[in-house]
Amino acid sequence: MEKYVCGPLISLGAMLVACSAAPMSSDVGGKGGDSGNGGGNEAGHSAGEAGSDGTTAGTSGGSAGIGGQLSGGGSGGNGGTSGAAIDPWIVDTSNWGPCQKVNAPAGVTIGSSPLVTKPVVADHCLPVGSTVSRTMDLLATSTAEHRHRVKILYYGQSITRDADSSPKWFEKVTSTLKQKYPHAQIETEMLAVGGFGATEMLGPSMMDFPAHYPDLVIWHNYGGYTDSEQLLQYWRKATTAEIAIQNWHPKGTDKQLSPTNGEERMSYVYLPDIGKRLGAELVDIRTPWRQRWLAMNTPVSDLVKPDNTHLAQGGSEWMAEFTLASLKHDDKVIVDPLKLVRSYRVGSDIKWDGRKLSLQFDGNRVELLAAPSPATREAAADVTVDGMAPSKFSSAYVHGRPNGAVDADWPWRTAAPSSVEAKSGLVVEEWTLTITQIAYSEPVTCTYNVTGSVTGPDGTGQCQSTFTSNSGRVVIPAKAWGHLLTAKNANYKVTVTPNTKFKWKVVPLHEDKYPPALLMPNNAGAEHWTTVVSNIPNGRHTLELRAMGTETPQISAIRVFRPPLR
Repeated sequence: MEKYVCGPLISLGAMLVACSAAPMSSDVGGKGGDSGNGGGNEAGHSAGEAGSDGTTAGTSGGSAGIGGQLSGGGSGGNGGTSGAAIDPWIVDTSNWGPCQKVNAPAGVTIGSSPLVTKPVVADHCLPVGSTVSRTMDLLATSTAEHRHRVKILYYGQSITRDADSSPKWFEKVTSTLKQKYPHAQIETEMLAVGGFGATEMLGPSMMDFPAHYPDLVIWHNYGGYTDSEQLLQYWRKATTAEIAIQNWHPKGTDKQLSPTNGEERMSYVYLPDIGKRLGAELVDIRTPWRQRWLAMNTPVSDLVKPDNTHLAQGGSEWMAEFTLASLKHDDKVIVDPLKLVRSYRVGSDIKWDGRKLSLQFDGNRVELLAAPSPATREAAADVTVDGMAPSKFSSAYVHGRPNGAVDADWPWRTAAPSSVEAKSGLVVEEWTLTITQIAYSEPVTCTYNVTGSVTGPDGTGQCQSTFTSNSGRVVIPAKAWGHLLTAKNANYKVTVTPNTKFKWKVVPLHEDKYPPALLMPNNAGAEHWTTVVSNIPNGRHTLELRAMGTETPQISAIRVFRPPLR
């Protein structure tokens, strides 16, 4: 019987719950590299993308990961040292399936200037399908009486957005899943940003992931190796989302394998490496695409557009088919092997003590499931976490996307800033940014002011430098404006002028009372989850519900989410 030694590993200042077959092994990291230029270029966008293999000379201090490897250093760090697991615990893997393997075609090597001297493409990893097992189990076990909610986020660049296909590949994936699992409550979001590499996607991610907290992220991006790894590390710190990484489909010039092509290296070496160390499923698009292309001799124009990269209708259909091939339910696969999401049944796992219900938990998010019968406002409860109302947590708020309610390619269509952060506690309010001056030079220069509906006038900034408002509630990095020139000249011909306004809302990630409103089921068997707190520090907390009257709220279960990175 094989045992996996699991425990938190030190990872770029974070802690990762990781599993590896004992004994632990380590890699040594060197200096982190930067992404290159050109290989993943997307027409019509100015944001830089990674080079063909996303690498530069030098070796990288990668993070510890699910594969059980620990590299020293870290991004931009100097010579690394080996790491070790602490507080190990044992997971019985005797009935786990085999590891996911993506075999690199003959001749595809790490390269002459690798980012890691030996990627963690090893036998010690989570088994095939386990990294999307919770999502697939929720889909497959949904019934007319118990309709599980499943949230899927499509994230990446213009390959993900697939603007010109009809239907688009992600629409085909969604419709197929809904047909196959008709009782599941499938909610999807398309939040891809064309032209944004992994580095540029970090800003939007810090708004999108806390706000949407998906069950599954389907991700395609031409970002570099270290940039992609750092982005996925953030996702693993912020949420419990399962991640499906699509490797890169062959471009129009890549019908035949070229071992020296950096995109082969990214698809068959580096992306599998990131997946294994960060517990993501690799969706192999490149292999079946090329096999079918060679077998059928499909015209290039049926698969990709004249730029040889973006999807034509046939390529969009293949993208959907090959993605769906990785989204399968397997009864033999352990569901959520790292136990990132846990449900407590009220009445069996935990019980009311008079008018009080308490739960000690480890995680950063808590949801309450209403009982099948309608809840009433008369049977309500005050909610506290660690003895205070959830609204008192400064992190239980997040900025929404500026002018984000546009059903098209954001931020290009509006030229809105692509990232808004905060240095001090937020409150629920609407923010307005007003351009006062702008000059379309290289780079674009502009001035603006920001006003909150609660905070009031909060300072003046310049788009060529990072702005922090007087209250600290608004921080806009200079790079959030990096797309302005292209938005005017190459995309949607959006010209920002004085008095142009950008608006966004602060999204609350909490409820101080449960239920927050009258919960009336609108269809039989539907789940009614209420997020009472989210995005708080990932650690140990105490949840307490105290009934406001003589009756206790009708709660069926409490669900706790614990991201694997701290």
